[in-house]
Amino acid sequence: MPSESQPSMLDKRRPPMRNEMQILTIGPKATEADVKRWRKTLEGLGLEGVRSRLMRTTSLDLNEMVEIDEEWGPPRKFVEDWLTNTSAREQRRETRRFWIMVVIGTIAAVASCVAAWPVVEPFIRR
Repeated sequence: MPSESQPSMLDKRRPPMRNEMQILTIGPKATEADVKRWRKTLEGLGLEGVRSRLMRTTSLDLNEMVEIDEEWGPPRKFVEDWLTNTSAREQRRETRRFWIMVVIGTIAAVASCVAAWPVVEPFIRR
């Protein structure tokens, strides 16, 4: 049984969830301007460029700063979240593009069958 000076496990509360602005434990706290600059730089590098920069990091620590420009970069967690979100967005775009092409192809195939029917019908009926 815990003593009066030690809090019990029930008294300990889980820390609140942190958003991407509060992740940093190394260096100064990120400002909204930092986040905008990071996103702009990451978008400029593209998915493959960001992946290659992330591969150059020396550890898997989520708070490790990733080198993306001259100034201090975002923490690894921010970059990984950006990669995940951007990859998912690209995947959704590619899936949507695929299904649009399937629908257009199907409509074109049906239209060509309808257009060819008057020419082909006499040969079929013989």
